[in-house]
Amino acid sequence: MLQQTQVAQVIPYYERFVLNFPDVGSLAAASLESVLKLWEGLGYYARARNLHQAARIIVDQFDHNLPQDITEVRKLPGFGPYTSNAVLSIAFNKPFSAVDGNVTRIITRLLAIDQDIRQSDTRKAIIRESDQLLDMHQPAVFNEALMELGAMICTPRNPRCNECPVSQFCLARQQRLVSRLPFKSPLTARPSTSVSTYIAFYNSKFLLAKRPVKGLLGGLWEFPSCLSDPDPKFNKKFSSEIVFAGSPIRVYPPVRHIFTHFNLQIKPVLYRLDSDQVNLAFYSEARWLPYDEIGEYPMHRSMQKLLEQIDDISEIVSQ
Repeated sequence: MLQQTQVAQVIPYYERFVLNFPDVGSLAAASLESVLKLWEGLGYYARARNLHQAARIIVDQFDHNLPQDITEVRKLPGFGPYTSNAVLSIAFNKPFSAVDGNVTRIITRLLAIDQDIRQSDTRKAIIRESDQLLDMHQPAVFNEALMELGAMICTPRNPRCNECPVSQFCLARQQRLVSRLPFKSPLTARPSTSVSTYIAFYNSKFLLAKRPVKGLLGGLWEFPSCLSDPDPKFNKKFSSEIVFAGSPIRVYPPVRHIFTHFNLQIKPVLYRLDSDQVNLAFYSEARWLPYDEIGEYPMHRSMQKLLEQIDDISEIVSQ
């Protein structure tokens, strides 16, 4: 949950999650939908899908126990180099360095590494240096200490260098590079696209569709949406065509949402269908639901934004 997400935002999600899934067995036995519902609003939903799938593998193949061999751990869904190293070092005191954003900042400043951290060669060099610094006898304490040092002292802005326990060794401080490091090249402009989203109803029931389990927002539910204009860059992320017969009732103001790699504009349309026969080839499943049951399904934040700004649907549908 802490990957790319701040601690304050994570805490309530974490507490609800472990209350519902107190051990790996209960998580493995749960449906993906129930896992996604608890994750709803936290973003980066692939983390939830991977965690759920990893739990099932741990139960089925490792008798409910996380393997302690790095090779086996790296095979688990969602366990990349950082997560594998962090879990094995902190939970089992295995000698692996855990290089997150905080540690990256410390290493680049400590050693005055004035190279682009977006480049793989630079990241590999930082990991090598971190491996060299690791306390092999106390890797759990060492890794957590570095993370805390980055979070509390060696912060991105206004670092508290006078309170830093390793400031005397910091080459960036000696060379007056602290404010520059870590150096990160500018991102290219984020592309944009738009989708038409149909709040479609028939006989007072609404059509909700489930996105493909793999890919963007996998396994989440939404009102059927398709690209407003053909765009090869987004063909795998959104439907390019939705086929049903009916008529638009009302067009609502667009909803804007920012993803990590692109901007999305959602154009909501309340749509009265002539029948319940629809063609939603992009989606893995569809259901007709009373409006008051829609909130029971895990939905992405952009769909929640849409629902928050629309407060007259039930009144219109009943006319």
